[in-house]
Formats: sequence, structure tokens, C-alpha cells
Amino acid sequence: MTGGAGGIGAATAERFAAEGALVGVLDLSHEGAQAVAGRITRAGGTALTGMVDRGFGRVVTVASDAALLDGVAAAASNPEKLREAFPRAIPMGRIAEPADLPGAICFFASDEAGFITGHVLSVSGGLTMSC
Repeated sequence: MTGGAGGIGAATAERFAAEGALVGVLDLSHEGAQAVAGRITRAGGTALTGMVDRGFGRVVTVASDAALLDGVAAAASNPEKLREAFPRAIPMGRIAEPADLPGAICFFASDEAGFITGHVLSVSGGLTMSC
């Protein structure tokens, strides 16, 4: 799991391990990656040797625009007011937490999604719904 030392990456790595997957935790923060890998190991998980070694695997690309909130708010004349307004624009009434995404990511990596390709799933609390 690249970016596995924190946030969505850590939550997803831990969810994959809970689902029984062998998980490799990769991050620029070696200490952070080790901490997450340690939590997974203590919970009974095992490290992944890699897709090349196994000859199989799935690539699930995840892009998060969560960081945009802070960037947009920082550029605003009243950042706190903007941060308060964002949840009101989301039909579910809140900003996503890292734990909101691993279920969808695990699905796309599962055998159940074996014939799905090139699909975009917006996990946005309804913000990107079409009317």
C-alpha cells in the first residue's frame, strides 16, 4: 500500500489485512510505515512480498482530493468560514474520514471486481451526485 503510513493509505492497509490480505506498507516515512506494519502484524496480519514475486495482483489507483480543502480554505479571505461551509455542501453533511474509503478500495481489489476496469467511483458523501 503506497502512502500506507497514514490517512487513507493506513486505513486501507489495515482494512485489507483485516480482510485476510497479505499487505505491504510503503511510504516515504519509513517510521510511519513500520508503525502501521507493526499494528497489522500485532493484529495477526502478514507482509506482502509483492505482485512480481507472486506473479499476480491488482492495481487499484486511488486519488484523493481531500487535501484541496485545506489549500482552498487557506487561500480564502475567511478560511474558517469556508471550512464550516464545506460540510453543508455535502449531502451526508460531513467531510470524509480515512476509514470511509477502504471498503470501496477493497472491493475493487477483490475477485468480485475482476471484470471491472477503468471505472471511477466517487466516495464523496454525495457531493458529486448527478441531479
